[in-house]
Amino acid sequence: MSTPSNHGGARPGAGRKPKNATMKPRVHTGLKVKGTSGIPPAQRDHKAENEFNPTVLSAEGYSDLQSAWEEIQSVEVTEGHGDAEVEESLFDNSESLAESMTHAEAEAEAESHLQGVHIEYLLGLRDRIKAEIKQFGQPLCYKTGTFWIYPRDTLFALHTSEISALGYSPTELYHLPVFVWLPAVLPGCPDIFRCTKCGHHLVRKGFNANPVARRVRNLHNDYFLLTARFLCNKDAANDPGCGASYQGTDPEILAQLTRHVQEEFPAYITARGAIDKKLMSVMCTLFAGRFGPEPFASLLGEMRRLHHSRRELSYLAACASSKYPSQHKPEPFSSFDDKQRYAGTHPSTQYCKSVFVDWSRAHRVFLDRMMASLPGEILKGDHTFKLMKNMAKLSGEPTHDAMYTILNEWEEAQNQALTLTKALSYVSEMYEDIAEGLKEHGHPPTSFMWTDNASGEQAFHESTTRSLTENVVHNELDPNTHLPMLTIPPEMQIVTYENFDLIDSACGHILDSLPSDGSHLVIGFDIEYEVETNGVGGPGTVPRARMGQLDVIQLATADTIYVFKVSQIYSHSSVPPLLLSILISEQIIKTGRAVRADLQRVAEAWSLSELTALLDHSKACTIELGALAKLKGKISDASAGLNTLVAAVLRKRITKSDAIRLSRWSSSLSQAQIDYAVLDAYASWKVWETLYRLPSVGLHIEDDSPGQLVSWYSGKKVVAVGSIIPMPAKPEVTVPSPDPASSETKIIRITPSRILIRVETVMVPGFIPTLYHTSLENLSAALHPLDLVVAKSALRTRSETPPVKEPVIIPAAPVQIIGQFQIEDPANMDSDLDNSDSDSDSDSESDLFDVPQQFLSESTMQIPTINTSNSDDEYAADDIDDLIRNVDLNTLPTTTPNPLHQPEVSSDPLPSRIFDDLWHVQDRLLRLLPKGHSAFKAFASQFSQVLLVPDKSDIAAVMAVFEKRGFTWSYALRSHSDAIRRRVRRYCPGPEKLAADLRVLFDGWANVSCSVNHTHGPLFSEEAKKQAARIIQVAELGLLSDPPGFSLYRRIGTDPDGLAVYRCLRGTNSIEGGIHMALRRTFGSLRASPELADAILANIRHRRNLAVGYFNRTGKRYRTHYDSWRTDEIVELALALDISPSFPMPTVLGTRIATKECSGIIKVPKALTTAYGMHRVEKPIDEGTPRYRDVPVHLLTHLSTAPKSIYSYLSERQQTVHAVVPIHTSAEYQLYNELLATNAFNIQSSRGPTAARTAKSINFEKLAFRWNQVVHERPDDKIYYKIPQQLERHHKIWAAYRAEKATLLNSAQARKNITDLLNDPARQSRVLPALTLPKHPVKPDETLSPPHSQSKGKEPERPKSPPNTDIMFNADALRTIGLDPATLYLIFLPRPAPRLDASTTFIAKATKHGLIKRAVAHWKRKANATPTMTIITNDPSVIDEELEDLKDALSPFRDQL
Repeated sequence: MSTPSNHGGARPGAGRKPKNATMKPRVHTGLKVKGTSGIPPAQRDHKAENEFNPTVLSAEGYSDLQSAWEEIQSVEVTEGHGDAEVEESLFDNSESLAESMTHAEAEAEAESHLQGVHIEYLLGLRDRIKAEIKQFGQPLCYKTGTFWIYPRDTLFALHTSEISALGYSPTELYHLPVFVWLPAVLPGCPDIFRCTKCGHHLVRKGFNANPVARRVRNLHNDYFLLTARFLCNKDAANDPGCGASYQGTDPEILAQLTRHVQEEFPAYITARGAIDKKLMSVMCTLFAGRFGPEPFASLLGEMRRLHHSRRELSYLAACASSKYPSQHKPEPFSSFDDKQRYAGTHPSTQYCKSVFVDWSRAHRVFLDRMMASLPGEILKGDHTFKLMKNMAKLSGEPTHDAMYTILNEWEEAQNQALTLTKALSYVSEMYEDIAEGLKEHGHPPTSFMWTDNASGEQAFHESTTRSLTENVVHNELDPNTHLPMLTIPPEMQIVTYENFDLIDSACGHILDSLPSDGSHLVIGFDIEYEVETNGVGGPGTVPRARMGQLDVIQLATADTIYVFKVSQIYSHSSVPPLLLSILISEQIIKTGRAVRADLQRVAEAWSLSELTALLDHSKACTIELGALAKLKGKISDASAGLNTLVAAVLRKRITKSDAIRLSRWSSSLSQAQIDYAVLDAYASWKVWETLYRLPSVGLHIEDDSPGQLVSWYSGKKVVAVGSIIPMPAKPEVTVPSPDPASSETKIIRITPSRILIRVETVMVPGFIPTLYHTSLENLSAALHPLDLVVAKSALRTRSETPPVKEPVIIPAAPVQIIGQFQIEDPANMDSDLDNSDSDSDSDSESDLFDVPQQFLSESTMQIPTINTSNSDDEYAADDIDDLIRNVDLNTLPTTTPNPLHQPEVSSDPLPSRIFDDLWHVQDRLLRLLPKGHSAFKAFASQFSQVLLVPDKSDIAAVMAVFEKRGFTWSYALRSHSDAIRRRVRRYCPGPEKLAADLRVLFDGWANVSCSVNHTHGPLFSEEAKKQAARIIQVAELGLLSDPPGFSLYRRIGTDPDGLAVYRCLRGTNSIEGGIHMALRRTFGSLRASPELADAILANIRHRRNLAVGYFNRTGKRYRTHYDSWRTDEIVELALALDISPSFPMPTVLGTRIATKECSGIIKVPKALTTAYGMHRVEKPIDEGTPRYRDVPVHLLTHLSTAPKSIYSYLSERQQTVHAVVPIHTSAEYQLYNELLATNAFNIQSSRGPTAARTAKSINFEKLAFRWNQVVHERPDDKIYYKIPQQLERHHKIWAAYRAEKATLLNSAQARKNITDLLNDPARQSRVLPALTLPKHPVKPDETLSPPHSQSKGKEPERPKSPPNTDIMFNADALRTIGLDPATLYLIFLPRPAPRLDASTTFIAKATKHGLIKRAVAHWKRKANATPTMTIITNDPSVIDEELEDLKDALSPFRDQL
C-alpha cells in the first residue's frame, strides 16, 4: 500500500471524483421559469421585498404556488423512504388455494367494471354491430371472414390524430381488439336454439349492458369478448317458456353448435373475466418446467407494461416530430393503471393458480386415462421423501409423507402417488388397479419388478401383482435341506372355524379335557396377523405389524389342531367367552415360540385387562420354547426361530414362506394360509412334547458320577467341555512342568470341592486355570489325555450334541453362515436404512438415453459419436475402465453352457420376478466403508465388475472403432467411459455364479489395510462384513441376477460409427435421476398447496410420458402438442371419414378408454378405511364422454376461481367423506388430549416404555378408530379423519415438547442467572433510526463548479462549509497519517512538479530502459517549479506524493497495486 501523501488539497484527476464534479457550470439564459416571470434574480429579490404582502394572495399567486408544488412533486423521489408496504408477511407465505381463489375473485371483481375510454369504445362498437346486423344480417367482420374487430395500428392511429383539429391524442392507442361471438349469426349455426331446461325455442335478448364485454387475458395484452344473450321467453303468447336466460358463451349454447364451430371459441370464462385458451396452453407448458405461477404472472405483467411503454414511446415520439404544430399542448399519455384511460391489468399469481388448478381438474380424467393406457411389462417403483419438504403445509404439518413413483419399461410414469404414510400398504390398491388396467387395455401382464429393497418388498408385490408369481419357485436358503420335511400325521385332526359359536364350542372341548386334580394342561399356541412394509431400507428390513391387528389364533393339543379366524373380533365384548377362559386360565399353559409376546398382542388387540394382569404377575401360564430348548441344550440362543427349533429338536425342517407370512391374513383364508397356520401350531406342540422328555443342561453338578458330560465355565463363558472321569485311588494327580527342559512336577490334590475331568475340546486356549498357573494351550501340549482337576462350582451339565446356533436369515428364509461373515438377527438389520430416502444423484446405466427434450440437456437428444464424457458415479468413476481393460477377446469362453452367458430360453421356474436395484446394492456396502481408504476406489470398481459382466461382441465392436481412429484402448477408457457404457451391454450372472464370485470378492478385500493411513484399519468393519453377507444372501435368492431368456436392453439406434446404442431396462435409478430430481427442482421454491401440487404433478407426468415414451420408442424428439384428447378426437373423425390423419396413428386411443386408476392424491385404500372406521365415497367410473360440473370437457368454457376448501379437495381426491390430514387445528389438539386422558388406549405392560419411547405405550390403531368415530359424531368441529401414523407422529412431537419442558423445569435452578439476565425488563436496546433515501433529489451545487472569474494562480475561495458526501471521517486519525482535514475540500489545487531524483538507485536502473528514459526526460522538461507542500507530520517515513507516484509507476507489475 502506498505511503499517504502529506500535501493539502486534491490535485485534478486524483482520487474519486465527487458526484457532480463533471457537471458543466450553470449558465443563466433568457428562458422564463414558471412563477418568476423571467425577472433576473437581483430584480426578483428586490421586487419580493417591496411587494410581498402576507395577508393577501391573488388567484394568480395561488395558481403559481400550485404549479410550483406540482413541479417539485414530479421530480420527488417516491421510493426508498422506508414507508412503503412490503410484500412480505410475518407468517408463512405459502397460501392455500382457497386464499388464492379469494384473491383472484376480488381481482376479477375490481377489473370487471369498465370505465372511461373502454366503455365508450365498446358502446360505440356495440351500436355499430347492431346496425350492421340490421342491415346485413351479420357483423361486417363476419362478412370479411374474421371474428375480430381490431383498432387501427399505432402508426395509422397517430397519423389520424396528428391531422385532426385537436392534434395528437393517445385515446385510440388505449383501445383493445374485440372478439365478436354471436352464435345466432355464425355460419353453420342451427336455425333455432333450444332451452336445455324446458326444450322451448330461445329468442335473442340483445347485448349485455354491464359489462358490455368481458376482458380476456392474453399473452402480450388483453382483448374483449363481445357476445349476446338468449331468453326462454315466459311471456310468449302461444308457447311460454321457463324464463331461463343464457349467454352466447354458455356451454348450453355451444353444445348446439357443430364441433368445428365449437372449436373456434377462444377463451375460458372465469367469474368476471376470461383467459385465452392459447395462453392456457402456454401456462401448461411453462408449469411443466421450473416456471411456476409466480414467474408466469410476472411475465404477463412485464409483457403488458412493455406494450404500454412501446405505445407511449410511439406517441411521444410522434408528438415531438410532428409536422403540424398544434396550438394545444399534447395530452400526457395515461399511466398503466389509470382506470379511466389505459386501464392496464395483468393476472396475479393467485389468478394463475386458480385457473390452472381448475383447468387441471377438468382435464384430469384425460390425463389419468392416458397414464392407464401405458404398457407395464416391466415396472420399477421407488419412494422419495425429499420432495415433501418443498410442499406447502397445513398449519406447519405436511399433508403427505412421501411420493411413490412407478415407471414402466419405456421409463413412462405408470403411476405416481402422494402417500399419507411410507408404508407400501397405502399403494396396494394402486398396484391392483394397474394390473387390472393392463388387462383392460390388452397389454401383457407385468413380468418383472425392480425396487430398491427386493427382499423386503417381495411378498407385497407378489400379493398385489399376481403375475409376478407365475412360474416362480423361490430359492430357499435353508441350512437344514438335508433334513426331512416335518409333516402332520394323518391321525391328527384339523379344525378351522370362523363362526363365533363354533369357536366357542371348540374351546369348550379343550376345557373339558382339563385335569380334575388341578394339574396343568399344556397346549401349543400361535397367532397370525397382517403386517406391512414401508418400502424403504435394504434387505433385512423388518415388516411392521399393524398395532391392534389380530387375524388368526392356532391352538394345538395332542390330537387336534384348531385354527380360529378372529379378524372380526375387535373388543373385549366380542371375544367368545370360552376362548377368553382359555386365554386367562392359569391351569392351561400355553407354549410356543415367543408365546408371551403373542398373548400380549392378543391382550392389546382385544383390550383384555385380565390377560394383561395375568402376564404381568404370573409366569406359570406360559412356556417359551426357545428358553426351554436352551435349557435342554438344543440351541444356544433362546430367541431362535421356529425353523431352528424344529431342526435342532425334531431333526426335521419346515419352510416358512415370506409370501404367505406377509400375506393378507385379514381376508378369507386360502388353503396355503391354513396349511401354514396348522404347521406352525403342530410344530410348536411337537417341539414341546420332545423337549419335555429331555434332561436339562447347564445346571450345577450334583451327581459327580463318571461319564457325566460337563461344560467348564469361567464366569459366564465356556472355556472347555469334557466329562467326569473316575477318581484315582489316591485323591491327587501329578502334573509335569509344561517346560520340556524342566523335570519338575506338581501335585494337585482332589478335595470334595474338586472334580477330575477329561477335557475333550478347549474353547478358550489362553485361559489359565487357577490350580495350574499356565494356559490350557500349554497344558494340552503337555498332557495326553488332558485330565485336569477343576473346581466343582465351575462345572455345569451339558448335552451330548452341541447346541444349534440360530442361522443367518433375511426376511425371505434362513440361510447358512458364510465364511467369516456372521449375520445378526433380522430385527437389527438395516435399521439405519428404514427411514432413509432412496433418492440418489448417481448415474446408472438404467437412466441413460431415457429422457429427451426439456427433461434432458440438448446433447443427449441425439445419438452421439463416441466423445469425451466424464462419469459422475460416486464410487466407480473408472469401473468401465477396469471392467473392460483386461478383457481378452480370444480367451473368452465360447463353449456352452457358460455361467457368464445369459440363457436365450429357459423353461425352468424363476427364483423371483422381483429384483433389487444394483446401484442400491452397492451403496448399502460402500456407504459403510471409509472413502479415505486407499483401497476404496479399487474395491468399488471390482464390485461393479462382479455384478455386471460386459458383452463380448459389443467390446469387440467398440475396440475396432477406436483402433480405426488411432486411439489406444487405455485412452478410450479414460476419456470416453460414459459413451462406451452406452454401447456395451452387461449381464448380471445367475444366482449361483454371482454368489460365488461375491464370496471371492469380499474374502479378498475384507482385511486389506490402507497403505496411506493406518488408522483406517481393514477395509471392512464388522458392520460391513454383515452387510456383505446379506448381499451374498440376496444374490443366492436370485434377487440380483438378470432373468434368463429376457433381454434387459433396448436398441435405440446406430451412431455415425455404426455402433449400436442401447438403453438399459434394469434398476430403479431412472426414477430418481429421471423424475424425482427434476420434480424437486421444479418444486424447490414453489411452496405449492396440495391442490396446486397435484395439478402440476399431473401436468408434468403427462407431458413427460409423451416425450420420454416417444423418444425411447423412436430415438427422436417429441415435436408436437400434448393435448392427447384432441389427437384422439382427430383420429376418430378421420376414421369416420375413411381418411388418414396427418400424423402416425397412435397405438391406442388412451383418452377413449375409461379407467378407475387415479394418480397424485390417490384414494385411501379400502382396507385402511375399513380398518379405521372411515366412510368411503366410491367415485363412479366415467364411462362416456368426460364431464366436469356436468359439462362435457370439450365444451368447457368456464373455469372457476370461486374459493374451495382444501379439505373438500382432499376428501374428493381421497374418496372419503372427510379429508385425511394430520392433526393441525385447535379442535383436534383438544380432542387428542381428551382421548388420551381417558387411558382407554394405553397398552398395559409391566415393563412400561422408557421416557424416550412413550409412543410405544399407545395403541394408535385403536385410537384412530375411535378418533374417526368422533369425526362422525361432531362433523362441524373442524376435526378430520386420521390414520395411526398421523396420530403417532403428533404424539412424538407432543412427547418431545413435554420432555423439553421437563428438562427446563429440572434445570431451572442451574440456569437461574442467565434466565434472570434475559428476562430483566431493563434489558431493552435503543437502536439508531434506519437510514432512508432523501425525499427530494439534491440539486447540483454551483459552488462545486470551477469558478470562471478566478484569476490564474490565485487560490480559489473555499466554501463556508464542505458539501455533504454522506461519508464520515475521524479527523484526528487523518492527522496521524499526514492529512490536514482543513485541506480536504473538493477544491482542485495545482499539481506540484514531478519529483525526479536521478541519484536514486531504482530510478537510475529504471532509466536504462528506453521508454522510461524518454518519460523521465519529459518530466524534467516539465519540472519548472518546486512543489509546494504542507507537512503535517514529522514522521521521516512520510515521503512526498510525487516521489510515491514515481515509485509506483516503476514498480514491477507483480506488486499489489
